Amino acid sequence: MRFTRACLALALVAASPAAATAQTRQVTVTFPPGAPGSVSAGLSDRMLVDACRANAAPLYGVSGAAIRLPGRIRPDGQGGFRLDGTVNKGAEGVKKLRCLYRADRRFSHVMAVTPDGE
Repeated sequence: MRFTRACLALALVAASPAAATAQTRQVTVTFPPGAPGSVSAGLSDRMLVDACRANAAPLYGVSGAAIRLPGRIRPDGQGGFRLDGTVNKGAEGVKKLRCLYRADRRFSHVMAVTPDGE
């Protein structure tokens, strides 16, 4: 089992609380964003989903609750990422959409997958 320095320091403090009171150390732990869908990408994936919902809702004239994004963040084949979902437009029906992101995981744009009239 591999431990990072922060995990090892926390394990030592837990093993010897008396030693921890004699010595205080500030530890900063950072988690770089992982690949889309990986365990370490949970927070950054949530941010991508939120950005998609926030940008797609006004485009389709619906609230964010009408947008469903059940898929995973996937590479788009051009160096960026994509997220597929649907939007319920009520009487107009359910439309498919795709949110696209740049390689640095910044939101790019929303693409309609279902053309109007279908």
